[in-house]
Amino acid sequence: PTLIVANTYRFDDHNFRLAVRDVPYRAVEEVERYKRDRDPISLYRNILLEEGVKEESLRAAEGEVAEAVKQAVQFALASPMPRAETLPDYMFKSPLGRRQQLRGRAGEDLIDMQTSVQKLAPTPGPHIQMTYLDALMEAQMEEMTRDERVILMGEDITIYGGVKLIERFGRNRIWDTPISEGSFTGMGIGAAVDGLRPIVDLGFASFVYLASDQIINQASKLRFMTGGQIEIPVVFRCCMFGFGNNAAQHADRCYPSFMNVPGLKIVCPTSAADIKGLMKSAIRDDDPVLVFEDNRLWTVKGDVPTDPDHVIPIGKADVKREGKDVTLIAIAGAIRPTMEAVDALAEEGISVEVIDPRTLKPLDHETFKASVAKTGRLVIVEDAHRVCNVGSEIAAVMAEEAFDLLKRPILRLSAPDIHVPFSPALEKDFYPTKDHVIAAVRRLLQM
Repeated sequence: PTLIVANTYRFDDHNFRLAVRDVPYRAVEEVERYKRDRDPISLYRNILLEEGVKEESLRAAEGEVAEAVKQAVQFALASPMPRAETLPDYMFKSPLGRRQQLRGRAGEDLIDMQTSVQKLAPTPGPHIQMTYLDALMEAQMEEMTRDERVILMGEDITIYGGVKLIERFGRNRIWDTPISEGSFTGMGIGAAVDGLRPIVDLGFASFVYLASDQIINQASKLRFMTGGQIEIPVVFRCCMFGFGNNAAQHADRCYPSFMNVPGLKIVCPTSAADIKGLMKSAIRDDDPVLVFEDNRLWTVKGDVPTDPDHVIPIGKADVKREGKDVTLIAIAGAIRPTMEAVDALAEEGISVEVIDPRTLKPLDHETFKASVAKTGRLVIVEDAHRVCNVGSEIAAVMAEEAFDLLKRPILRLSAPDIHVPFSPALEKDFYPTKDHVIAAVRRLLQM
């Protein structure tokens, strides 16, 4: 192992303009001294000469570099200017990712969206009962077995279900990292660029803020900025601990912040089978994917296919329960009070259709519209803050594209625009509850 500490020196100010006219950024004598004594290019050239490399060889290499730069400049100047319609071409390697380029100016489609609204057939073959967390761990186990390029790194891996993974694959492929989210996230992105397929486990979703520069400025942009020459097949796993008195700095549901970033795919499934299938799809995907899970769902059991090739395509919603009176879209942990409310409403003869988006980017708007065409009413339930959340995006697209299908205004239930309190008494009703959902459905039906 090698640790290199490089103390750099900036010759000019940040934007190459003098902050104060006629006043240099640094003293001229200081800059000249650093160029003479510390410039790494000049120093390395001197070392090569001392090691016996001929002056003619160095000049020949420098000439080749200069010629390559000259040819690159001439090629760029001679090339036609790019066309606007090519902008989406280098956003994603996976064609599905291009569905994120949903709308152009004035709602015009930038690309052809071929989204089937039919319910996906369940994976055939045997199923077993397991918890959400166990299904997530099994997905990682199977993909690491299937592809030796898959590695796992992150915080507290052994605490949250990763012991079997370490026992199976050892420390060469599973790295328990220091508490330095920006550093190991950047390391994961670099490993992806170099040909591996990392899973970066950030633990608490709130910690993703510390890694956001790497995710936003590197993972989401490198393919686009290099014209598709770089691929970033990396998964960022983020668990939302909104409940349990974790307080404001550990309880955020921060997926809306990343929905506004081009170049990312985001999944947030609610069942054991779905988290397994979507986690496997995320690991196999050639683009960066954020996986947001809700710790309230970790212990929820469900039937999970044993087929190691059970995958669920990114970008497809799932109708969890069919109904005819109201469409209810529930995101992440909000599915639990939603299903409790729907059961209670069914006893009153009210039929509610429940949809889990499963993927937050790209959203499956065609499935939403097909349901609203049947019910004419829409309620969206999530635990994120109200401003600019998933419900905002769904409601905006529905108003733009399916307004004539709506019989009543769209209703949104969410956390208020207030930080999550520590107090158990205050946290209890901070998020949408069963009673909130029931009241919203009744309100729509009574309008």
